[in-house]
Amino acid sequence: MKAYKYRQSIATLFALLLAQPISVGAQTCTLNNITISTGSWPFTWDHPTAHDNDIAWDIEPIDDDNDGIKDNGFIVVGETQTATSLKIQALVMRIDSLGSATPVWWKTFGSNKNDVAYSVKQTSDGNLIVCGSKTSKKFGTSNNSNVWLVKLDLNGDTIGTQHEYGSTGNEDGFAVVEDGEYYVVAGATGNNNHVDNDLTIGQTDDINAGGDYWVLQIDTSDFSVNWQKNFHGDNPGSTDTAYSDFARSIAITHAGNYIVGGFCESCEPNKQQQQAMLVKLNSSGGKIFKYDYGDESSNYQRDQGCHSVIETHEGSVYRYVGTGVAHPDTCFNAKSHDVYVPKTTTAGNDYWTPGCKL
Repeated sequence: MKAYKYRQSIATLFALLLAQPISVGAQTCTLNNITISTGSWPFTWDHPTAHDNDIAWDIEPIDDDNDGIKDNGFIVVGETQTATSLKIQALVMRIDSLGSATPVWWKTFGSNKNDVAYSVKQTSDGNLIVCGSKTSKKFGTSNNSNVWLVKLDLNGDTIGTQHEYGSTGNEDGFAVVEDGEYYVVAGATGNNNHVDNDLTIGQTDDINAGGDYWVLQIDTSDFSVNWQKNFHGDNPGSTDTAYSDFARSIAITHAGNYIVGGFCESCEPNKQQQQAMLVKLNSSGGKIFKYDYGDESSNYQRDQGCHSVIETHEGSVYRYVGTGVAHPDTCFNAKSHDVYVPKTTTAGNDYWTPGCKL
């Protein structure tokens, strides 16, 4: 299994375990703790003419009446194919709080060169910041993907210009958060020809041919880069572009730091199986820790990684929890996958070892 960063199915759709409650220590979650919304849920959407590939990657609740409560529907971002003969465009839509079959509005962005919206957040000014990947010739003479930021109002109209960040290699933006006067993006960077120092704004270390974690802090006023950092595992330098490290999620901690999660193939010696890697940074981009997690038995013959990471507050204690995938399935079928949930202390120490698999 390879967790390909371009075509992973959405990881925010979860199956409920109906037969047994989930118990960790003294904490138990059953269906009695879960409220199922009424209305038209689940919401589904198909492009009205193309009927090809439509994928939702992220969803954000919104507040459009300035009452401080995000109860006015949702913004969904992803990708769509507007015609069989065309390539993918980024998709942004607004749906109401009931999940009604017809969106309030939907719009596409990009240029039919495989452009994708992976993440969306409502910003402090009430608008939207959308993060993704755009294919263009902005850096170099051939098409390659770049981190892509687009600011929209709640009607889906563009505010200002669109912004790309990258190099002659392939860069992707998978997650964005707003932190005061900055947007912070987590994604991937790499040069397909394994040419180091390919980033136009510089880099901090050797880049794997297939990619590294890439974290950028970007000024909200002019979209200039305040700082950028790249990270990889302890066995970098792969020249095979199929092997890569990429950050899939970012969260702001209670102390104002950033916790970043994703997939790391340079975390183990054979550079073929993936580990979940968490990187913690301060707001100036300084690394606090970088650790990887997963089953290291049988010569690293299992893949695992994080699609999402959050900080939890349990009484007086804070911890980090990731959600992702592990393969092969240890319980049922070697061709299947498990849900993988690593949990750590704020110092990065394993809390569940070697991670919870469902």
